[in-house]
Amino acid sequence: MQSIWPSSPKGKKSIAMILYANFIATYCISGIAGMFVIKTLPSIFRDSGMSAVQIGWFLHIVLLPWCLKILYTPYIQNYRKTPTKTQTLMVGANLGLIVLVALSVLLDYGSDFVMFCLLCFLIQVALSISDITLSATGIDTHITHYAYITAIRVIAAAIGAIFGSGMFLLLYGHYGTQVATSALVGMIAIFVLPSFFIHKLAFISSFEPASTSALTSTSVPLKSLKSTLKTALKENYHKIALILLANLGARLGMFMIGVFLVDQKISLETLGLVFGLYSTFASITGGVIGARWGRRLGDKKTLMVCLFLECVVFIGFIWAYLGISSHAQGILIGIFILAVCVLNIKFVALYAVMMQYSFGKNSAMDWSILGGTEAFLAIICPPIGGYLIAFYGFGVFFVCCLGASFLALLVWGFLGLKGKL
Repeated sequence: MQSIWPSSPKGKKSIAMILYANFIATYCISGIAGMFVIKTLPSIFRDSGMSAVQIGWFLHIVLLPWCLKILYTPYIQNYRKTPTKTQTLMVGANLGLIVLVALSVLLDYGSDFVMFCLLCFLIQVALSISDITLSATGIDTHITHYAYITAIRVIAAAIGAIFGSGMFLLLYGHYGTQVATSALVGMIAIFVLPSFFIHKLAFISSFEPASTSALTSTSVPLKSLKSTLKTALKENYHKIALILLANLGARLGMFMIGVFLVDQKISLETLGLVFGLYSTFASITGGVIGARWGRRLGDKKTLMVCLFLECVVFIGFIWAYLGISSHAQGILIGIFILAVCVLNIKFVALYAVMMQYSFGKNSAMDWSILGGTEAFLAIICPPIGGYLIAFYGFGVFFVCCLGASFLALLVWGFLGLKGKL
């Protein structure tokens, strides 16, 4: 594929502006709707009396599309053969998202659990479609500044999270569901606008006719695909185990922290401020620190430092749960902000390590397997956490999270000393 960048500086600037505007807008939408689903709704559900087990299963269900998207990605790739069809996918997914979020106002947080599961599942499907389409478009346009795109994703999602969690909870606490949902829909509608201009990226003209779509090329026999997958799994089983172990504590703990904060009698208005302003600042700070530490210490050492800090965070949550301090709520909020910062540092380091592990002749397959490992954890951990909390309480839950992170620290540290990472 040849680069489609125009020869004139004005043309290059125009394409870059359209592309960056779409990335900013799309990942702001992802932050808004994504945080509304996985952070805000669980807190409201808990405040409405829903059990931890139900909340765990809710998170399990709504995260499924990010594992299942591989099933419909080929259809998206086959459809978006022209810029106009790419725009149709982007606009259609975003408008569908607006409708789905708006429909949530008709549901009751305390009694319409099944409908919320279905609605939020479809919201995540819409988000994944726009993510797949835009990511592929960025590749097709042969853009060279991938670091900028990565930074845009992180920062835009963090900004979107302000509206999807913080702003929504503040408005919900003061004015009710209708006002909060209307504000959310309005913000998403604003960020949809750049997708109406994505057809101006005439990237398909740069394709050779025979390679317009991966689906039109010679297909690989199913037996060969099975053989490739089997070989890749065999070669990467130890890497899969390391990735699973490294992120088990964080995945198990972070999804249920909002529920824990509600149980500690922290108001939804306060949570709105914490999830919005403070979490955004912590996320951006963590991303910057992760990049700097990765450059100075190396990604694997940074990951081990994060595992140690995770242990400190979970000890802090246990301390707050036991009520050792008379200022438990303030300390708890501080620990949560630290946890968000550490999580984002770890995100940078972990994905850099996964990229290193994926380097080689089968990089795409290896990356898919390791990425699937992450999605697998994200799906199974919420219901496990819900059952632990329901049957044994938050004390045992945080001890399990601490144990998982400490075990990961020991294994990664031992293998690091042996030079086997």
